[in-house]
Amino acid sequence: MIDKGINLTPGYDLGTKIQIPVAAYLVDTEKKLILIDTGFNPLVFEDPVAAIGEYIHRNTPQVTPADHILSRLRQLNLEPKDIDLVVCTHLHFDHAGGNQFFRNCEIIVQKSEINCARSTSDYLHHDWDHVDLTYREIEGDWEIIPGVDLISTPGHSAGHQSILVRLPKTGSVLITGDAIAHSDQWNKGLPGLAVDQDLFAVSRLKLKQIAEAEQGFALFSHDPEQWSTLKYLPAYYE
Repeated sequence: MIDKGINLTPGYDLGTKIQIPVAAYLVDTEKKLILIDTGFNPLVFEDPVAAIGEYIHRNTPQVTPADHILSRLRQLNLEPKDIDLVVCTHLHFDHAGGNQFFRNCEIIVQKSEINCARSTSDYLHHDWDHVDLTYREIEGDWEIIPGVDLISTPGHSAGHQSILVRLPKTGSVLITGDAIAHSDQWNKGLPGLAVDQDLFAVSRLKLKQIAEAEQGFALFSHDPEQWSTLKYLPAYYE
């Protein structure tokens, strides 16, 4: 539960409380299982204040153990060892809190993002900073495998990245992460919560151009209205 005018659209809809989804995405390429983002640190189920620290004053987690990233994977009869690759859109607490469980595969992150996380107090180290995790640091756009591309979209954070997935039946799906957290940023041009609003605007334009070229649809990370229209576990897109 958040204040939309603080967390999503600064300066607009201030005081409007909304309940938002916190999503992770599993991409099955038949050759690799790719997990995009890992949600909250499981400490949130026992002690939300310890889990997200000072951010608790503007974020009220409303979760149950069923929302644990491992619980969701078990619904698919999967364990962390079955995941071939983790991709972090960025390293904020609601996107990288479960990284600690994925010790047997690479975790893909933009170099500028992890450098910022290491050098500033804006990130919670207990989420992502573990010596036995293997980070692969990417700079800019990058093809993971044919049909799954990383797209550099800084602005919300220093090294944010989005993911383009081309599905055989659904077509192109643009997982925007927090580059576009809510449809009001996409449709109305409202600002987002960003370390750099100019870069945020540049990244939005980049994503819009990709979505138009691909004739695909964009998934916004924290939009409750869009979430209510989507398929989610155990349903899936083909």
